[in-house]
Amino acid sequence: MTEQVVLPAHASLPLTRFIGRQRERTAVARLLGKTRLLTLTGAGGSGKTRLALALVERTAENYADGAAVIELAALTDPTRVLGAVAATLGVREQPGIPLPETLLAALRPRTTLLVLDNCEHLLEATAPLAVRLLAACPGLTVLATSREALGVAGEVTWRVPPLSLPDNTGDVTPADLLASEAAQLFADRAGARQPGFVVTRENAAAVATICRQLDGMPLALELAAARVGAIPLDAIAARLDDALGLLTAGNRAALPRQQTLRGTLAWSHALLNETEQIVLRRLSVFVGGCTLPAATAVCASNDIAERDVPEQLARLVEQSLLTLDGEGDDARYRALETVRQFAAERLDEAGETAATCERHAAYFLTVAIAGKEGLAGLDTGVWLTWLDAEFANLRAALAWSRTAHAVERGLRIAALLWRFWYLRSLFTEGVGWLSGFLDAPDASQPPQQARLDALFAAGRLSIFAGKYDAAQNLLEEMLALGRLHAQPLAIASALTLLGTIAFEKQAFREARALYIEAVGHARASGDGYALALAANSVAKPMILLGEIEQAAEIFAESLPLYHAIGDTADLSRVSLWLGIIAMEQGDRVRARALFIEGLEAHRRMYTFVGIAECLEGLAALAVREKSWGRALVLASAADTIRATIGSPCPPYWRDWLAPRLDTARLALGVSVSATAWAVGTAMTMDEACTQAMAEPLPVGARNDLRSSTVAGRRAAKQWYGGLTAREREIATLVAGNRSNREIAAALFVAEKTVETHIGHTLRKLSFTGRTQLAGWAIAVGLVATPDTSDTPLLTAPRDTGQRDGMV
Repeated sequence: MTEQVVLPAHASLPLTRFIGRQRERTAVARLLGKTRLLTLTGAGGSGKTRLALALVERTAENYADGAAVIELAALTDPTRVLGAVAATLGVREQPGIPLPETLLAALRPRTTLLVLDNCEHLLEATAPLAVRLLAACPGLTVLATSREALGVAGEVTWRVPPLSLPDNTGDVTPADLLASEAAQLFADRAGARQPGFVVTRENAAAVATICRQLDGMPLALELAAARVGAIPLDAIAARLDDALGLLTAGNRAALPRQQTLRGTLAWSHALLNETEQIVLRRLSVFVGGCTLPAATAVCASNDIAERDVPEQLARLVEQSLLTLDGEGDDARYRALETVRQFAAERLDEAGETAATCERHAAYFLTVAIAGKEGLAGLDTGVWLTWLDAEFANLRAALAWSRTAHAVERGLRIAALLWRFWYLRSLFTEGVGWLSGFLDAPDASQPPQQARLDALFAAGRLSIFAGKYDAAQNLLEEMLALGRLHAQPLAIASALTLLGTIAFEKQAFREARALYIEAVGHARASGDGYALALAANSVAKPMILLGEIEQAAEIFAESLPLYHAIGDTADLSRVSLWLGIIAMEQGDRVRARALFIEGLEAHRRMYTFVGIAECLEGLAALAVREKSWGRALVLASAADTIRATIGSPCPPYWRDWLAPRLDTARLALGVSVSATAWAVGTAMTMDEACTQAMAEPLPVGARNDLRSSTVAGRRAAKQWYGGLTAREREIATLVAGNRSNREIAAALFVAEKTVETHIGHTLRKLSFTGRTQLAGWAIAVGLVATPDTSDTPLLTAPRDTGQRDGMV
């Protein structure tokens, strides 16, 4: 007969409906069928009990004598565990017979699933009991839930992860949102709290924020859902920075530790020994996790030796208060955000916040130093990835330095990160941190070098952001300080960037004079990077002044300076200018190779300004090759990238590029030009790069769509995506905004035939509509255009109303 077991009252509400984890339940149920001792581990509130009870329901038919759930959370005395198991199973103590013997005698003939729920605080009793029961009762299976494993032979563990989260995208639809387990649970519990609640387009963003902020922790989501109706969703999402204070509503029948998120975390915290508690609270200063060296540097102090930190971290992982992701040097320890908030409170109570944050900031100063050197070398991509992982911590170090009025350290960290700010297109953020420390009114002046470095970094980032007036002020202060203290490196750096401002404003001769003066000071300083930057800059205004041969000679002499210091990022930018020189000299093959070389390098590093510049260089080359549609598509894609990152096209570059694009628009006409521009605007960055790196059709073959030779027909078919001559012809007419009826009339075929051809064409190219087909036809050069003469590369800039008196 199946044993009927009454579940504890406090377990009833959370189990009204088990949401999500469909695949996990299937996998764990299969695992439970293959082992006799399975322990579900995870952080407090992660849903271990919920999953265990769902497994009881799912697998009940596998156990002839049913299942018994032993709730141990309320017990504090390990000696009472045996009695709790016996009482739940209905086993009474017999006179003269020890209770263990009576329990074994009752269980031995049964085929039963025994659930030991919440046994982490009673492991000294539950672990040996489980071993003894399993050894004596062949039909018994034990399913335990615990923050850490029982640690006995034959045990299989399954770590219960948080619920799956919504994608971190700005525009989330209700359907996309409810594909995540966390949103499913929240919506279900919110609906129970406020009948009629549904996820809509209006509240989807707030629900997604709640789910992500609570890391998909089931208990936290239920507590947040309990606030629906009492607090607006947007307000709940906004207040989750203090999740522990907000999430206090729960099931009144539950144990105290299950009524609030704080109670759950306090329960887990109380089970730690003193050293583990110290390490956990000190880890709270990390944002986004940390590596072992970082944890060691911050957690070790007078009371904890460095050699002891790894063991304490391992213990916290075993007890599900931390997770360890990755392997080797990239492995990172992480805590759920709610755990981190709780630990931060304990850090503050211990009076350790300031000292721990100081160690954290000091450590990440060393990270910034290493990152500066790494980003200037050949392995830029590797170092970028490394700094990406530490970026949240670097921000935290900057924030603490500002709070603690540690201006020198703040200036140093922010200035050391200038390449990172640039490579990740974070110009405004970088300038914001630097300016905040430079303008700090209540702090003493930092050492001279720290201020000089910060002025250089802020000035250069301001130039990238197109903020020329702000950059001018910063760099003039830097130049004055350099001259005052006779520092040739500071003078050279300031002059170079002041020359860049003049150059970008089209004051080319002034720019050249500043660059040449900078070269002399850079040589005197002995700094290789400053010399490379100044020397290579000299050639750029020469190119736009038409002094191509002289510019080529200067690049030939100065380019080895970049190679000598191994600066990948700046070398990639030089490729653009070398490509322009090659194009002007008539070497289109070399020009394309240089543009693509720069594009590939910038793409590897995700340097969006560089990607946009190289796309624009390839657009200019496409104009030279009379591939008008390709030129507009690439230029439009570049324009979209610039708008996205907030880095406008500099005036000199805009006025250099504009007449070339005007030539393409004139050749294509208004309608086709607009279509080509729209296609580029709709492209992702990767799509634009792929299009740019595709080999264009030779000029002579572009309008010869019906080559008479077999080889010519084969080459054309391969180039045009496998389309037949008729399909290409129809694609051309589609690009001309012709309707199916108009195309049928032009080709003297039935309208149905045109529809069939278009359908075949869309399938071959994996397109979904006519707009994509039209854009593709324009981009690959199918649209016939007048055979105009080559457009000169170095046409005069448009009249912008500005005058360079030195030109």
